[in-house]
Amino acid sequence: MSFTEALPCVCSDQSIHAGDGHQSWRKEKETEMRATKFTLILIIPRVDHQIIDMSRNTAVIFLGIALATLTPATSRHDMREKLEQIHLPFDYIPFSPGGPPRWHEVNVTGNDWEKFVGHDKLDLDIDGNECDGDRRRPSPINLIATAKCRDNHEILTRQPRETDCTFDSLDFTSTPYTLRANFPLDDAQCIRPTIDLPNGYPFRWHAYLIEVHLRSEHLLDGRRYDGELQMYHLGQGDQKRQLAAVSVMLDASAYFDNPKLQMYIDEWQVIANEMQTNCTKRRELSSGERDGMTSRNKSGKDVAGAVHDQDSRQDKERRQLQDEEDEENYGPRRKMFPYDIWPTIYYYRYRGQITTPPCSQIVSWRVLDEPLRISRKQYKQLAHLMTGYIDGDTCENSSAASPRGESYRPVQQMNELYQNVTHCTEEDFTFWMYPPSQQ
Repeated sequence: MSFTEALPCVCSDQSIHAGDGHQSWRKEKETEMRATKFTLILIIPRVDHQIIDMSRNTAVIFLGIALATLTPATSRHDMREKLEQIHLPFDYIPFSPGGPPRWHEVNVTGNDWEKFVGHDKLDLDIDGNECDGDRRRPSPINLIATAKCRDNHEILTRQPRETDCTFDSLDFTSTPYTLRANFPLDDAQCIRPTIDLPNGYPFRWHAYLIEVHLRSEHLLDGRRYDGELQMYHLGQGDQKRQLAAVSVMLDASAYFDNPKLQMYIDEWQVIANEMQTNCTKRRELSSGERDGMTSRNKSGKDVAGAVHDQDSRQDKERRQLQDEEDEENYGPRRKMFPYDIWPTIYYYRYRGQITTPPCSQIVSWRVLDEPLRISRKQYKQLAHLMTGYIDGDTCENSSAASPRGESYRPVQQMNELYQNVTHCTEEDFTFWMYPPSQQ
């Protein structure tokens, strides 16, 4: 007995026999198997040139060795492999192996989401994959108020100061599925922006990252907007393993570009241009060391040891006296960066998930109820950046966005047993009023 050829095996109730009939059957089945996504190769022994009978009831192939060989069938499969190499085994392409309906099958080990966003030293409350539909607090959802707002003030930001992080402090990155701007993880380089959430949150939340999705992930009373700008924040104290997110809807109906958003778009465009240039050089040289760029820090400076702004007792007394004299001039505070892009202070509030795998239920959402108007040109540029993502290792397009540049998780069914949505409006609070010295 000796090993011979490898035969495509399609088992049925009908046995496989040797002879001329078998030869024609084999050719027919080989043709059918080529049209399928994969081929199962069975290497089986031959005894006296007679092929062993196999059927559905056969439990053992004598002295056989079975090997399964997967053959890529589509370019989507190729893209899937690229995503796995960079630890992003999911995409936004409908009906693909890594599409949203299959996110619950993504193998999430450890705090992979933190690796996705470029930080692996955090300790968020992430425990496995929670992307299946049977969850207490799913996200995103259609935001319709189900409870009365109990917040007693707007989302507060502190007074700007010279040591604050600025636009130049952001580290811009491009990923297969989103465009992102990261803040420093500590206050060594600059003092990070913070927000004070009302009603039950005693600690401030530090700005963590900003990312863009097309189209919007949340719906406002049934309406999906053209995009969504999400600002994630890290908690402190008892909330150090939680996230707070403030979302701004993007409405591409303006006649003119939004200048503040364009600053972000320009930086993401620089990344795309540099990557394209580097890949072009690599193709021309056909050798050499990789010099691709997928991230960009505008400042390029390492400003360590930033000093916190602490006022002397004399300054505090002077300001207190001035405030008492200028009580008539109390007014709202100018929003510090990056919150100066917010179009309103009113929002929907609920508890939910991260909207990408592992979909951990650790986010306190505030979704502003008024969109930021941008131009159609800006929307198209964002979509082009989404679909044009180039892998830095292969110099091939590896975008996980849909062909139209869309990168949103489909809306989830709200869980009324564990979730409620409140809509805070001008009937609940107005601008927080500060004395002149604190505006």
